[in-house]
Amino acid sequence: MQINGDISETNGSPETINDVILLERRDYEDPEDKDGFYSHRTKLYELGKGPAAKRKRAEEGESEEFGNYTFRCIEQNSKYTSGRILEIKSDPVKKALEKIVIGYPDISFSVQTPILNFPLNELHIFSDKLNALAEEEEGKGTELGHHLSVLMKFLNNEWAPYNKKVSYWTDVGLITYEYLWTLFQPGSYIYTTINKKSRVLKLNSFQYQSSCSSKWAQLYGTYIDYDGTMFGESSMDFTIPEFRGSRKILELQVFPLEKHPKKEALVKRLIDRGTKFVGLQGYHCKKYNGPVPCGSSINTRVMVDSLSYGGSKYLSALKRSAVEDETEDKYHDEDGNPIDKPESTELLELTDDEKLICTALIPAFTLDDHKVWLEVFIDDIQDIEWNPEIFSKLVLPAETKQLIRGLVESHINEKSQFDDFIEGKGKGLISVLHGPPGLGKTMTAETVAEYTKSPLYTISAGSLGTNVSSLEKSLRRILDLAQRWKAVLLLDEADVYLEERSVHDIERNALVSIFLRLVEYYQGILFLTTNRVSTFDDAFQSRIHVALRYSKLDTDAREQIWRNFITRMDKRETSIVEEDYKELSAVDLNGRQIKNAIRTALSIADTNGETLGLKHFNIVFGVMATFERDLKGMKASRT
Repeated sequence: MQINGDISETNGSPETINDVILLERRDYEDPEDKDGFYSHRTKLYELGKGPAAKRKRAEEGESEEFGNYTFRCIEQNSKYTSGRILEIKSDPVKKALEKIVIGYPDISFSVQTPILNFPLNELHIFSDKLNALAEEEEGKGTELGHHLSVLMKFLNNEWAPYNKKVSYWTDVGLITYEYLWTLFQPGSYIYTTINKKSRVLKLNSFQYQSSCSSKWAQLYGTYIDYDGTMFGESSMDFTIPEFRGSRKILELQVFPLEKHPKKEALVKRLIDRGTKFVGLQGYHCKKYNGPVPCGSSINTRVMVDSLSYGGSKYLSALKRSAVEDETEDKYHDEDGNPIDKPESTELLELTDDEKLICTALIPAFTLDDHKVWLEVFIDDIQDIEWNPEIFSKLVLPAETKQLIRGLVESHINEKSQFDDFIEGKGKGLISVLHGPPGLGKTMTAETVAEYTKSPLYTISAGSLGTNVSSLEKSLRRILDLAQRWKAVLLLDEADVYLEERSVHDIERNALVSIFLRLVEYYQGILFLTTNRVSTFDDAFQSRIHVALRYSKLDTDAREQIWRNFITRMDKRETSIVEEDYKELSAVDLNGRQIKNAIRTALSIADTNGETLGLKHFNIVFGVMATFERDLKGMKASRT
């Protein structure tokens, strides 16, 4: 802690003071020529003990010889004051300490005479750097070298007992609460685990804190995060409660990275994670299979997008050297005023030291049924193994598949330059898929997304709601995200927004009008599924690029669907032979029912410990037939 002000007497009462003055003498060859050559003489001088008056006389008597001191250590043993302080008057040393000693906001080396309390922890924690600097500068014969060497010789003698005690504990991997501060040098790297993930941060400060009932050590560290536009520093704090006796260093909540037993492998792994983090700038469709900070686990495709994430991140600019930031000078004029940067699609870069302290989390939007924003662990983000060949498995007439493929490829590659008279209007690809359930409408959108390697954003009318104000807000948000991500957007069961308007239903008219207006300016790929195409509003019919009708599956179509699903089970052994497909396709099922039948048959086979075969499907068909008869009977009884 810094003390401002001089040491004063109290009511003239005598003080017992033992002064040690570290002197720097300047002997000029010509006393009148202050710029001439001179030599340094540094002495350690003791004035002895006595009352303040004696001290004053001694100082006055020696002022001519020793008035040019660089450091002074004063021991105070009076009725009102005790302890020792160190005064620093050497300008070169003050400038050096200002650069080296960081993380102690209560200390300033820019004042005329900085005063520090013993045992000088804030200097001791940087003793290695200070000793190295003293040796280097003394070898050069600089004024800083002479001054700092004297100071460090004195302080090293003072710290010898501390160093001996600390070494006694740390040599066996232990530490006491009293000497915790010796482990944590501000500016060094510290290791911890957060949500069971390894993290490294740069230590800003270490302070002992206390209240009426407890004591603890408070550590503040910084790490690098990304808000969608810039990389910046964010902070995190840790507490180590007071403990008795000694404790293993590696069992502390946070400990120096240097103490980690597998430091090299850890650093490499975290730099690799930082490189992965840097590569996730912008928008990326990825697979995520792992835990999330809230405690649950998910396995789904996600959109990694820091910019669109709703959470607030308060980041400060990265602290970089002039060499690292030299590219920024290009964007300032001669007077230092900022000028506009040219637009660039290049990724921002980080150094390996910066990658080491990057966050372990990044915002992502889940593309499953939940549709929520989460922070996910970078370690568990995986690339998607796209399957563009799945488009060929789509059970549709060949000319229909060719039409879909042509429209999609033309839209993605922007081959068609045709546009509306109003800029940005009518640039989307809007397709209506209509027909009974289970015939492949949803599958069509899924295969198009897979074929184009695009995220599939599926929503239903139920999630959008039928309230006019909430519909516009939520639909606008969804369309903006889908367009930004270049996603294939599927609106399932969109009948309520497509029905013909009526003079008797103002609320529904408003829904249709809002939907038409927003969709008209959407520039992405949009699939709408419906079962009631006959009730379409005329205004919407003119906005449709293609309408595909899905008819009831015939035997050949059902056989193809059975083959597609069963042949995909390449890791499962089955006893299905060629003749069995004819028998399976003879059962009148739609595509969704076929998929459900296979899943149920697999469960039966697994339960019995048997290979999947035709008999398991026959069991499922029997259950389905019974349910269908019961359902028809219940409907008949109601009529």
